[in-house]
Amino acid sequence: MAQIFLSYSRTDADSAKAIATALMESGHSVWWDKHISGGSKFAAEIERALGAAEVVIVLWSKISVSSPWVLDEAAEGRDTDRLLPIALDDCKPPLGFRQFQTIAAQPNVDGAVNEVLGAIAARLAGGASLAGHEPGRVASHEASQLAAARRLGEEGRFEAAWRELDAALRIDSDAAEGNSLAGWMLYVQGRTAEATVYLERAAAASKGDYHSPAMLISCYRATSDDSAMKRSAAIALARAEHAAASALSKGAAFASGAKALAALGHGERARKWLRKALALEPGSLPMRYDLAATLACYLGDVEAAMDVLEPFIEAASKTSDLLLLEMDPDWKAVRDTRAFQALVNRARQRVRSLVAT
Repeated sequence: MAQIFLSYSRTDADSAKAIATALMESGHSVWWDKHISGGSKFAAEIERALGAAEVVIVLWSKISVSSPWVLDEAAEGRDTDRLLPIALDDCKPPLGFRQFQTIAAQPNVDGAVNEVLGAIAARLAGGASLAGHEPGRVASHEASQLAAARRLGEEGRFEAAWRELDAALRIDSDAAEGNSLAGWMLYVQGRTAEATVYLERAAAASKGDYHSPAMLISCYRATSDDSAMKRSAAIALARAEHAAASALSKGAAFASGAKALAALGHGERARKWLRKALALEPGSLPMRYDLAATLACYLGDVEAAMDVLEPFIEAASKTSDLLLLEMDPDWKAVRDTRAFQALVNRARQRVRSLVAT
């Protein structure tokens, strides 16, 4: 995974947030700040983040092409061969940037994000310039394979999903995104020992990935490897703390940190992080699932876990949602309780009715 600096105009903050969120959900570490209004107050912080980034994404728009801040940041990315431009509208990139291939975000933002992920993967795999043509095409194909594998996995079609995933991993066997997806697919099937191999690779591939070591906590707890569980918890906590201190504090980072803290025996601090996660992103259903599992498995608070989990149940729509509830080892202690069974039955009815249609 990559450390990414996202440059944009304040008027394009909504688009920046959508793209930053998609990149972070793919495991990348993204620096952006929707509160920057210019001036020297933020110059030192921006310079540090810009210098540390592996990829500089610039969002061109009819407004940003005239922004001195965006132009300076884009020039730094261009001059150090780290630039990855995205066009939010039909604007022309400024002079000095028109020779670079620019990804169009309209009309298909999801497709643009897949292209971005592909270009980043090519760069990290040792390809040519981020703005080049051939590496981007190859990596875009890899990204589409990963997207197809995830979709098929969510539908419970694991044999077909593995065909897509194997093809992507043949391109880059150490790619964080592919290994993370492989670990997740094995995990939802209850194959936790096998999942650890891929999740360890994913965690090693990106120092900004807090989700994979957080999943490893569950895997090693399920296989009774206490030392490995605590090692993974320490890694997850350190990375979550780093992410929580960044310009964009995301609920998922606090959720992973809460799980790590609970696994390490720091219950009160874990609850504080859990509350912070819910305050930041109360509508994030995957995060609610993770928090509920932490409450049930590591904090022993079943009643609170059911309350946090209920919105996830009400929105469950994929076969993988149901499989997680049925196979996730974190639910082992409460799987036979009446409260948990009632929620699982509701999820089962909902998912099956949706799949049938």
